[in-house]
This record gives sequence, structure tokens and C-alpha cells, in this order.
Amino acid sequence: MKRFGRWCWECWLRVIPKWIAPRIALALLLTILIVLGIWLIPTIFLRPNLDGEDPKIYPVSPAPAAGCPTRGRPAYRCEINSIRRANGLVPLRPNLRLVRAARRHAADMVRRHYFSHDTPEGTPPQNRIRAAGYLKGAHHWNIGETIGYGSGPAGSPSSIVTAWMNSPPHRAIILDPDFRDGGAGIVNGTPTGAAGVTVVLNVGRRSG
Repeated sequence: MKRFGRWCWECWLRVIPKWIAPRIALALLLTILIVLGIWLIPTIFLRPNLDGEDPKIYPVSPAPAAGCPTRGRPAYRCEINSIRRANGLVPLRPNLRLVRAARRHAADMVRRHYFSHDTPEGTPPQNRIRAAGYLKGAHHWNIGETIGYGSGPAGSPSSIVTAWMNSPPHRAIILDPDFRDGGAGIVNGTPTGAAGVTVVLNVGRRSG
């Protein structure tokens, strides 16, 4: 059987015109690349867009922190506080005024198609946070803000928090030991008009 098989293979090669062989090789190579591409697609997603950064392709882990919800504000609070605890920091307390400021900004970016800490009119985060009542009666305060958006798996809380932690400026805000309060604003849609989710995280500390 082995000899018969080898003889048939050699005969087959002799009857193939020389100009076909390179095309067969190219077709096989393209098939291999397509199969590999399909195999890799489930683990590669568009990186969530972060303020001041260009979108990139990078592997994300959609698995949330152990025991965390997979959607909504509780998911972000759980993910971020798990990271803070792991780094020896106190967890952030939920603050509805920070949530209000964050959600308003996220909705405004989606509605007016811009992506920035400052609005097109130049309104900075502290003005929005003050308008939401968080700074009322405070003589000393410190605030921070991170923004991002993503589509599909890249729009999950775990993926966006992972992207923030892979970005030094955002990581510094999440791991700032001075912050005590936090609130995430989550809005369906993106500043580009594509389907997805836009998220703003406001953090702060105030004292009388």
C-alpha cells in the first residue's frame, strides 16, 4: 500500500502543469492564515478608547474579578475596589453625587460626539462635580476622572477597567491613596456614534 500510494503521488505531480503548483501553495497558505485568524478572533478585541490615547489592538481578559457582577455600576465598584484592596488601599465608597456628574458627562459625550474631560465649551470636571453637589461645604478637596468607551467585549466593565490599569495616567487615579469616594456613569452608545458603552469614573475626597 505504501508503494502504491507513493507511485500515485508521483504520477499526480507529473500531470500538474508547472504554473499551477505555485497557486496551490498560495491557496494552502491563505487557508492556514484564515483558520488561524478565526481561531484568534475570540481573544483579540479593539481596545477601549481612553482619553488622550489612540485605540490599539490588544488581548483582553473578559473574566471579571472573583465574585464581581458583570454589568452596571456595582461591577465597576467591585472591580476597582478589588484592585485597591490588592494594593493595600481602602476601597472607594459609592457616592451618588459623583455618579450624577459622571453620568451627565458620559451622556453629553455620546449625544454631542466628542471625547474629552472638558466639554466643547471648556467646562472642566471640577465644575461638573461641583454642580452635582459633591463639593458643597468642602474647604479642601481632591478629585479625579477617567473616561473610556468600547464596543462588544471591549465594552465590558472588566475590559474597560483592565484598559485603565494598563494606562499609567488612569492607573495612577485608581491607585491614588487619597481618594475615598467614587461613582461611575455608564451610558449606552459611544462618542463616535457606534454601538457600545461610554463610561466616566469620578473619584474624590473632601473635607470641611
